[in-house]
Amino acid sequence: MYLTKMLPIIGDDYRVHQEVRKHFERPQRVLFQQTDCCLMALSENSPAAGVGRTKEINVDELCQQGEQYMFNVRLNPAIRNKKTGKREAISPNKLQGWVANKLSSCGVTAEFKCLPEGVRKSVRGDSTISLNSVMVVGFLTVKDSALFKAALEHGIGHAKGFGFGLLNVFN
Repeated sequence: MYLTKMLPIIGDDYRVHQEVRKHFERPQRVLFQQTDCCLMALSENSPAAGVGRTKEINVDELCQQGEQYMFNVRLNPAIRNKKTGKREAISPNKLQGWVANKLSSCGVTAEFKCLPEGVRKSVRGDSTISLNSVMVVGFLTVKDSALFKAALEHGIGHAKGFGFGLLNVFN
């Protein structure tokens, strides 16, 4: 896997997704997370030359049971309404539990804080998509190496194409 630090891209989530994809060979999935100061992208193959600072990471080394890391992940806390089929935002009083369940399903236990970022809107033609954004930060302990590896490689939750789900871990 390759982790690339790039300059931030200006625009809504559709535009950012399009610009990020230009730098990476298809058909691979690219997870990314943008902040005010940079954009981090995780990919199976290295990006085009000159895109940013790229380093190869060995995911297996990170996935040892008992390892502890600081982490952050941007999530879109939503569940599917069984009647309408649409995703609906999690209520604020259920957010901590929802995040804890998501992290547990990734093979970790964690102490974390949820930092609500509000609704992110993106327009494509006549369609507008609204995504509830929460940045989750904290400390995690790996309990299940296989589940944790899958979370690192494939991301967590929904809306990964819009900059959600990249699990950033730090030593």
